[in-house]
Amino acid sequence: MTPQEIVDRAERAKEVLDNPTLQKAFEGVRGALVIKLEEVALGDIETQHEIAVSLQLLKQLKRQLHNWVNDGTLEKEKAKVESSRRR
Repeated sequence: MTPQEIVDRAERAKEVLDNPTLQKAFEGVRGALVIKLEEVALGDIETQHEIAVSLQLLKQLKRQLHNWVNDGTLEKEKAKVESSRRR
């Protein structure tokens, strides 16, 4: 992936993270999963595990978007440093 592609991806990821509708969707999905986890029978280990995995995947998705934003920030900084060196 080129530095420009990394920066472009970062900008798109930031737009996604800053989107209030998507944020409400994340919160809604997480909230529904927590409610399901609270309501599942104590002996239903399989369902508990599935819900826990879903919660972890939701968290990983948000973490990946944040990582892409950070990657873009680093690429922009590298470009600034490189540009300064050339002058």
